[in-house]
Amino acid sequence: LSSTCQAAALPMAQSWHSWHSLGEGGEGLEGSLSLTICTFNVLCERFEKKILKDGQIEEWKWEERKDLLVAEILRCNADIVCLQEVDHFQDFFEPVLSRYGYEGYFVPKTKGFDRIAETEGQAIFVWTERFRVQQAICWTSIDLRSGKWRKHTNKWKNQIQPSASRFQIVYGREKALEMMPQVALGLFLQSKESHQGILATCMHLKSKPAELPEGMKEAELKKVQCQYFLTSVIDASNMWAPNMPVLCAGDFNIHPTKHTTEAEAFEGFAEAIQEAFLVDTYASGPERLPRNNSETVVDFILASSVNLERVKSILEVVLSEPKPKPENYPSDHLIRAAELSIGSVQGQTLNRSPTRRSK
Repeated sequence: LSSTCQAAALPMAQSWHSWHSLGEGGEGLEGSLSLTICTFNVLCERFEKKILKDGQIEEWKWEERKDLLVAEILRCNADIVCLQEVDHFQDFFEPVLSRYGYEGYFVPKTKGFDRIAETEGQAIFVWTERFRVQQAICWTSIDLRSGKWRKHTNKWKNQIQPSASRFQIVYGREKALEMMPQVALGLFLQSKESHQGILATCMHLKSKPAELPEGMKEAELKKVQCQYFLTSVIDASNMWAPNMPVLCAGDFNIHPTKHTTEAEAFEGFAEAIQEAFLVDTYASGPERLPRNNSETVVDFILASSVNLERVKSILEVVLSEPKPKPENYPSDHLIRAAELSIGSVQGQTLNRSPTRRSK
């Protein structure tokens, strides 16, 4: 980090809240592994300027906040770092975080093909002291192999890092999502200590599409998004090794609220994660962690319930203001982190042969 960042102090306080909560299936698990995962929507540069409902303007500035973003990531001491809205992977996040022992992977969204090098996407960084990457995988909403999209496939694949050849690519097959640029990124990891396998994934679901499929409401479309990506992740994990621990982190653009549309969307989200046998790690304790900005939190860390032994601790960021602003935080989302104890179900064996890549 630059000397400016080393000297800077974020105008906020942080605290770790320890919970001792057994997850479902906590008994009978073998090879318990403790790890920390964080998720952070880092606000891509093109979205820095925001016009509020009252007409006021909020504007973050990349050059002023980029080092603070990394400082915020590093203070989590995470083994797995999931980032959304990344548009400076090669020229900033990857070279900087690699100095601290992280290996990074990046997939852009399937949009802006004429300026694809500037398109934001998802990144996962893994601390190589503890984990090795065995296989990268990504899922798209759009089937880039068909119709008008085919001509853009190579442009998009050329932006995947470290290279598309390292990835298994699963192209979209859900008709309701065929016009959406969303992608999900996953890494099959192996612990260097216990050799236990894990699938860690990063997602950023669409907030408000420009148009809805005929006959479908916004809340229904959000549920379909969740179901498609979560089911795809679980299917991939089971193909690799049955009952493999799964972590899904990211910006799901869904939050509990009294607003009818959002309430319906959150109900659909809750159903989708239950169907995928996942649990919200921030809601796994005896009571929800009190936090500011609670009505607008859309970022989640989900874990497979059959493998989650307990949520050891989670991170709450406390700001002086009700929500992030340019003067008090380097992004419009708060970072979230969870320290988990996970185990393998008896009988699990890790399939070390990667599944065949899509062509």
